[in-house]
Amino acid sequence: MPVGPVPVDLTVTAEVALGQENGIQAINEGAGDLKITATTITRIEDAGIYAKNFGKGLTITSSGTINGGANGVFAYSLGSGDLTVDVTRAASA
Repeated sequence: MPVGPVPVDLTVTAEVALGQENGIQAINEGAGDLKITATTITRIEDAGIYAKNFGKGLTITSSGTINGGANGVFAYSLGSGDLTVDVTRAASA
């Protein structure tokens, strides 16, 4: 039996998301990539997109508006790959 993180990717795709704390919250503790693709995200308190990655690369892509109270986008990567954020418009209150 293997020991350690499983090499599986985590992918989140959303057209529209509304959240109380975070619009989208994704945490990858595996060994694969974390990919988030979104259009319009609105949150009430913290981040429009909150992403933590401990695997390989972290990619966030948005063609719409990401709104957050504290952060439009919060991206934290301790992975071995690249951190890429490609967002048309992110805003925080």
